Amino acid sequence: MGNYITTEILTRRVTQERLTALCSGAGNDSSVLIGEVIARAEALIDGYASGRYQTPLPANDLVMEWALNLAEFELYKRGPGGAVPEKIKESYRITLEHLKDLAAGKLQIASPAVIPSCGKGRSVIMTGQETLFGHDSMQGY
Repeated sequence: MGNYITTEILTRRVTQERLTALCSGAGNDSSVLIGEVIARAEALIDGYASGRYQTPLPANDLVMEWALNLAEFELYKRGPGGAVPEKIKESYRITLEHLKDLAAGKLQIASPAVIPSCGKGRSVIMTGQETLFGHDSMQGY
């Protein structure tokens, strides 16, 4: 399903009972709502990361935690009454701060599989012909 988390991972995090309660307004097929919530959470991560990295990012513990925090917040927000517990709001806020730091280059994904989206800051060594206008050839001018 997702690049960073699956329905099973989200279910382990939230528990099946709570997930069922949060999806109660979704009609008969809560799996569609869960899929949409996961997709939105991952799109938000990719949106912040895409300025510096090729997306999707390789799944690692940090990216998975971000996706879980975002998806959990979205579930509670859409749940009955829309009351989001304070700890879920705080996790969401911290996740957005991390994503903003990632986009600004203050936080980097430390994984050998992560590929920067552009070559800014990299050096290229090129060999070529002898310099036409060097110290010796410009003597007297």
